[in-house]
Amino acid sequence: MSQGKIERVYYDRTPGVLITSSRAEFGSTAYALSGIVSVQSARIPPSRGSAIVLLLVGLLFAALGAMVDGGALIGIGVMVAVLGGVMIAKAKTLYVVQIVTAAGQLQPHSSENGDEIAQISLALKQAIADR
Repeated sequence: MSQGKIERVYYDRTPGVLITSSRAEFGSTAYALSGIVSVQSARIPPSRGSAIVLLLVGLLFAALGAMVDGGALIGIGVMVAVLGGVMIAKAKTLYVVQIVTAAGQLQPHSSENGDEIAQISLALKQAIADR
């Protein structure tokens, strides 16, 4: 009776992510390590353009309302500016794991936690190097 190679687990700390000596699982999708050509992580900065526009339009409305003594215009301007400010504050940087396979470049996992993405990328690189 021959014994098969025991599969080593390189990463299993994030729900839905498993990196072993033979495969990488992200949610319901599994990739054979032999099919992964390269691994890297990337940082995607948040898009704040529309939030900045809202903030500026709100401040403009509030300023115009103050000049023409328009209480409703001031109130609307303040509400729009606050909405823009909240959107700016809530915008988060997204970090992604990028892999290259025969199917092209893929981003199988993303998170707002940069350390998590770095650990997953490192585990994938280690698993590939050890195979």
